[in-house]
Amino acid sequence: MEFILKNFDLKHGFSNHCLQATGFNHKLWANIQRLDVQAYSSLTLDKLRKMNCETIQFEYLSEFSGTHLNEFIRYWLDGNMPKLRRFQLNYCFEHWTDDLWNGLPHAQCNPKRRKRFFYDGLEVVDCSEGRDIERSDGILATILVESKVLYFLIWHDRFPVDVRALF
Repeated sequence: MEFILKNFDLKHGFSNHCLQATGFNHKLWANIQRLDVQAYSSLTLDKLRKMNCETIQFEYLSEFSGTHLNEFIRYWLDGNMPKLRRFQLNYCFEHWTDDLWNGLPHAQCNPKRRKRFFYDGLEVVDCSEGRDIERSDGILATILVESKVLYFLIWHDRFPVDVRALF
């Protein structure tokens, strides 16, 4: 990984779809703008909190639960991870959602508070079925669980240019 960081421009991100060797230095991933990892078996909540990425996407997190995701979102609610725009978990168990929502102040989508579609250069996500949470500094985020995919999307701009008009 050190070789890749030294010899390649990762300004558009890094995607890793292979297993990491025992002893792999995961701190090397902490500041990559867009990180996409297939399997991250040794990820802890503490390691996730230390990431300084804009986009974090995991295919599967074997060590995580709805309670861990709830704690991660609460960490963000406390004003941490200011660069984060998107956290995505592509395999979220349905039974995690009870623990995920436990104690989180959330509300249904309100089109007066944000756009329906979230776009970050990767894809357009329809957030109309998502639940919104707001930090004390006014930053809004949407949590959406759809087809076993968990999206945690942060609206640094609640009313961006309508991306559908671009196509």
